[in-house]
Amino acid sequence: MIPESSRVFRLLALALSITAGCAASPQPPPLNPKPALSVCKLHVIYLDAARIVNGSAIVADRGGLLFTAGHLIAGADILSVEFPDGRPGVGELIFEDSASDIAVLAVEAGPLNEVTLGHDPSVGDQLHILGSAGTSEGRALPDSGIQLSTPFRVADTGAGIFNTRNECVGMLVRGAGTGTTMVGGSKLAALRDLVVREANAGRATPMTPGLIPP
Repeated sequence: MIPESSRVFRLLALALSITAGCAASPQPPPLNPKPALSVCKLHVIYLDAARIVNGSAIVADRGGLLFTAGHLIAGADILSVEFPDGRPGVGELIFEDSASDIAVLAVEAGPLNEVTLGHDPSVGDQLHILGSAGTSEGRALPDSGIQLSTPFRVADTGAGIFNTRNECVGMLVRGAGTGTTMVGGSKLAALRDLVVREANAGRATPMTPGLIPP
């Protein structure tokens, strides 16, 4: 059942009011200024439940591609995006790989500051996590794990994980306590290249799991 348009407008207005409030709230300074320009706040709206879940997304391509965690947006009706400069946007899901828990969103917002993707971190590497909830530090563990310096915050689902060279070496997808799991930068780069290649060829990227190299 398609919700009444008036209800949609009310939810959109609510989302915009939330983003405005977030923009006005003081935030701790980012550990690295450049990566902070490439991390967005994501407000996931469910119309039937009149519920909004806050998460994060990273800018994969300056033309308007964003990465976030697939499970974060599952079943959502509206994906409201707030860019670091305060601009609002609405994301559209164009690709999802359930095996990797990665979702790709497209948004029309003009040129964006994309992340510089790097190789997966090595065990023991010191990392910076930048997301909607702020900044935190972590250390790379085996099997795509991260040990955080502070407890995991749900709003950081989809946050960017950066090394000391300001390279995005992964995206945070799940967490509990001070332990989290991530998708590495190499897999993110492969997905970005796939989506951009298909878009440049005028083809829609199939919404099929398992297309990304393991």
